[in-house]
Amino acid sequence: IPEIAQYRVSHVTLTINAVDPDIGKGVYRWARDGIRISRGRDAAALLIERQLEAVRRLKEHDIVVKINTVVIPGVNDMHVGTIARTVKELHADIMNCMPVYPAPGSDAEKLSEPSDELMKKVRSTASEFMPQMTHCARCRADAIGLIGEDISEEDREELGRCCTSKGSEAPNVAVASLEGLLINQHLGLADELHIFGPGESGFRLVEKRKTPVRGAGDQRWHALAETLADCRMLLVSFAGDRPRRILADKGIDVVTAEGVIDEALSELFAGREVPSYMTCAAPRGCGSGCGGGGGGCGA
Repeated sequence: IPEIAQYRVSHVTLTINAVDPDIGKGVYRWARDGIRISRGRDAAALLIERQLEAVRRLKEHDIVVKINTVVIPGVNDMHVGTIARTVKELHADIMNCMPVYPAPGSDAEKLSEPSDELMKKVRSTASEFMPQMTHCARCRADAIGLIGEDISEEDREELGRCCTSKGSEAPNVAVASLEGLLINQHLGLADELHIFGPGESGFRLVEKRKTPVRGAGDQRWHALAETLADCRMLLVSFAGDRPRRILADKGIDVVTAEGVIDEALSELFAGREVPSYMTCAAPRGCGSGCGGGGGGCGA
């Protein structure tokens, strides 16, 4: 926490889904403290203790704290008011109750998504203790405006239009693929990218586009950003930190994923995110000359 304050961070978001370990054990399967793994109620108790301590210490440094709570019917929906009361006592600033998303292939796929009626009831209960952020569901819409302040009705309408639009100034998605069926290629090794755009059935292959020549350092990634100026996202099996940052600065989100291209694009062109079961942590290279493909030395 002191390190956060040192860098003049003004706002922090924490996700707290329970403050009672007996309820938390239905939310969290395990927790790790250094090399020690806890499970069940012990895991929930450890995590809750650390989360509440974080709120307390952040407020000691006058940092604005937003609490996200994922509402899971039959697990913690009747507990949200208690969460709100607890974080209020620790002087948290605002709360965002969001519905759980039962993503196929994830641990949550068998959960029930809360109804609009249940979400209204939960937010009403929580609002007795904490101001509610009402313009965010699961999509990071809270990045618009200031934490602690709700957005205007005009901004809310504009946000809705943006969230439901399938097109944008950069409507396409680029994919690094060896054969055009799977997301399975390292960005640094890709000589061409598959470019997909909106189509009658949701999306279509626009073209295959050559990438800039290798060996030019940052210049290659700046050139690639220009090549992908009509793309909002790039799907790859791996990409280094440097190209990620350069492309992000140009508005191109680099997403590390593996799996069937059509499955990812069906979600993206429907206005949703890449399925969580497809996204993956990027492997790390073992040395300065390593391609970082995650397949061992020489990969």
